[in-house]
Amino acid sequence: MARFFCLIVSFFLLSQALFFTIPSVIADDTSQTANAILDGDTITEWICSPDCGSETVDAIDWYSTTLQANQPAQIFIENLNDFSAVELSASLFLGNDTNLNSSVNIGSNDNYSLSINVEQVTQLFISIEANDGFSHDGTNYSITLLVETDNHATTATPIEVGNYLDVGYVCKSDCPGGVVDSEDWYVFSVNAGDQIGIVAEELTWFSYLDFELYVLDSQNNPVLHTYEYHGGSTGGPQDYSVRAWFNATSSQDIYVRVFTNQSDDVLYNLSVSKGEWVDVTEDDFYWISFPDLNFGDTLRVQAIRTDVPNDLDILLFNATEFELYRNEVVNNVSSSPEELMAVEDCLVCSFSFTLSNEVAGLTNAKPASSHSSTQTITWNPSLYFVADYTDYRSNPPANSQIDNGISCRKL
Repeated sequence: MARFFCLIVSFFLLSQALFFTIPSVIADDTSQTANAILDGDTITEWICSPDCGSETVDAIDWYSTTLQANQPAQIFIENLNDFSAVELSASLFLGNDTNLNSSVNIGSNDNYSLSINVEQVTQLFISIEANDGFSHDGTNYSITLLVETDNHATTATPIEVGNYLDVGYVCKSDCPGGVVDSEDWYVFSVNAGDQIGIVAEELTWFSYLDFELYVLDSQNNPVLHTYEYHGGSTGGPQDYSVRAWFNATSSQDIYVRVFTNQSDDVLYNLSVSKGEWVDVTEDDFYWISFPDLNFGDTLRVQAIRTDVPNDLDILLFNATEFELYRNEVVNNVSSSPEELMAVEDCLVCSFSFTLSNEVAGLTNAKPASSHSSTQTITWNPSLYFVADYTDYRSNPPANSQIDNGISCRKL
């Protein structure tokens, strides 16, 4: 009887020991029960196997997400090293848990990423495991998913002519935080006869930015559009502003691909303007008037210099000061007109100006005459946007060159 009791006790103790060494079954231990992870998500979890001491055993974690066609993605995994110095293994699978695409080992306190770009809708599976080491094999880790949704013409970001994109980002290799975004695509619509200017201004020093314009062919494949282009990686020292222009001959969608061929990251802004092309010759000037403005209106205009000379000045006057300016440059009468705004040696100049009655200058009655005592008479100021290529602001080069500019209308 005593021997039988010992056998029972021994079996019970052995069963208890086995219970504490069998890995816990966690909900995300198979691809069928994988945790969903979305663009921008960061998830922190525990992983440990086989030597976990008193901590929970969790042999493997699975994650899943779905990419749309032509969407590149990066999966960042950081080993937080907050229990033991264990190495993690991360693997990326396409469509199922057997079609391995890539894998990486991640040491303690390290951060690595897995990258993928798909041409069609694809489900991704990511597995994370702890590799058996010399001691405990557990740590917390974080996983982050970043998806680029604008890296192809089919997923281009729509923008409207006259709009201004504040800050964009492209980077090919040496990227902050390892975040790669090699190109951005945008799309806007034009009508026949539109005169279009596109500007991408680099906001980052010691880097180059370029863009290309495309249209879609009959097979919906992007093909290069016809346009004039200055600046970018093949330009000169002033080419922090990359610019292109064209006259639309039909109504169509235009695609803009912004990219860099350099390794460094580039911050940029982007604008698309519709306006009027003008030629400004040396010792001459050209103006565009904006009549029928109202107090409180905001005038937004842009000038793009398209040629080599660098003495083109952009000025903004009210009606009173514009008459003084014209008298000075035409009749050489010194009258010291005051600009509402002025930019010397303009390459790409953008104005945003809100009209108030203090700076309105001369105004016109609307209507000019009326036979009805009940009809309201209003006073409408005019502003003048001037491209100046004279010695009014600075001496022009003595080469009789012709420069161009485009200005966009009041928004």
